[in-house]
Amino acid sequence: MSAKTTVILGLRVIALTVVLFLCYLVASAVSGVSALPADVEPPTVDAGAALLALLVVSLSETFVFAYIKGATETRQKTATQTLMAA
Repeated sequence: MSAKTTVILGLRVIALTVVLFLCYLVASAVSGVSALPADVEPPTVDAGAALLALLVVSLSETFVFAYIKGATETRQKTATQTLMAA
């Protein structure tokens, strides 16, 4: 891989991670998952740990998407080269 390709892939991974992270935050707010009933006392939770876990999940999913996209592009290049050689 060239340096340009590596940088572009890194930027895509960062951008998609941020997008997924924001989607999870918006979805939890819209769905009401993060809201507690009025008579329930909120549990003591380390917010930093929860956000870190959400960020790790988003990053993991991004790596899977990048791997699938890269594998698909590699197969397409191989198939095209095979057809051109024939």
